[in-house]
Amino acid sequence: MANETAPQTRPVTEGEALVNASRSYFVAQRDAAAAELMVYLNRSAGVADHPDVVSNINNLVKKLAEANECLKVIQMTFSSTPQNSSE
Repeated sequence: MANETAPQTRPVTEGEALVNASRSYFVAQRDAAAAELMVYLNRSAGVADHPDVVSNINNLVKKLAEANECLKVIQMTFSSTPQNSSE
């Protein structure tokens, strides 16, 4: 097994790197909004500190929807860019 070689991969272009960075940004935005929503919905102790819970939840849903929409636009526009399995 010492002679096994790693599969050959082509270098990432600058454009691909930029698209990947943008994708990563929106994945992080989506994950953060989803995590905060889970706190609101599953941890009553976390809700007590926020008097306008419904408004806060609505804002998080909007952030989540925006991130998902942006990820869809990236996928449709740059579909030749390798897809990350975490999306």
